[in-house]
Amino acid sequence: MADRSAVKFLATLLSRPTASVQDYVSEQFRQLNKRQVHRMQQDARYSVSIATSAVGQAKNRYSNIIPFNYNRVRLEDTSLMAIDPSRGDDYINASMIQAPLGIPRQYIASQGPIRSTLIDFWRMVIEQDTRLIVALSPEFENGMEKCARYWPLYNEPPLVIKGHHLHVELSTPEPEQHDEKADCLIRRIHATFMNDDNKVLKKTTVTQLQFLGWADFSVPHDTHPVIALSHLADQLQPKDAGPMIVHCSAGCGRTGTFCVINSGIQYFRMMHQQNAIKIQEEDLDKNDLVFTLTDAYRRQRTTMVQAVSQYYFCYRALFEAYQMEHGPISI
Repeated sequence: MADRSAVKFLATLLSRPTASVQDYVSEQFRQLNKRQVHRMQQDARYSVSIATSAVGQAKNRYSNIIPFNYNRVRLEDTSLMAIDPSRGDDYINASMIQAPLGIPRQYIASQGPIRSTLIDFWRMVIEQDTRLIVALSPEFENGMEKCARYWPLYNEPPLVIKGHHLHVELSTPEPEQHDEKADCLIRRIHATFMNDDNKVLKKTTVTQLQFLGWADFSVPHDTHPVIALSHLADQLQPKDAGPMIVHCSAGCGRTGTFCVINSGIQYFRMMHQQNAIKIQEEDLDKNDLVFTLTDAYRRQRTTMVQAVSQYYFCYRALFEAYQMEHGPISI
């Protein structure tokens, strides 16, 4: 079994008085922000020139949350590109995210699509062989669109985009399921691309988990539904599929928080596997798993875990998730 230094660190930190914990968390969050600013200003590897081009800007929901050139998702299937030749570029506001520390998790962190990028979004789903979408944002918040609806609602006809070239429909006429523990709606969605002759080019079926209780720039009141959502996502993610897509509105705050919690839980499981792949404890930043994961994800998409409240929530959620699955932590 691997060294439990990260678990002991978490338990020791959260045993302190609340004010002390908040001071530590706030200082670590400031350090993360400083690192991010330095990278963006000093390191050419973090160029965003594609996202800030005229083509990219037209596809971005927000001008400041955009993918780096080096790990952006590229739309490359020419058979699907031919559906809309006017959009022959390969850009979508989404980033490939690889978990650090030997954790076997890969995600696509994406903005919530805008109306003009619905075809691009479904192209990405098909090209990356995604079978699971974790949606952490409602379509509207405070009267503003946060995510264009890329699926039809129950009792609605199929969503038809660009003439007849893309059909999106629910796989069952029954209402979507509501998972009470995870506080999410579960939908099975079929998407089919067709050519001018109505012949099927590509099709797929995905599961969408739409979490209901997470407002922008904030955190849920309780960690348990998010932990349950993480477990449900792991259960529904096929082993042979491409990466799950995780999105909120910008694809950084709630998205980054979910990725930290989901991969952190997997890290703990690896610790408890007797014959697990050797996990890279030496790469932990002062045994602080949350800091290490957040910093790693910010190297792959800007501002992952956007608010200090979300960062604090990661510590709480991982502490509670560990105890729920593995029992009390002895310091």
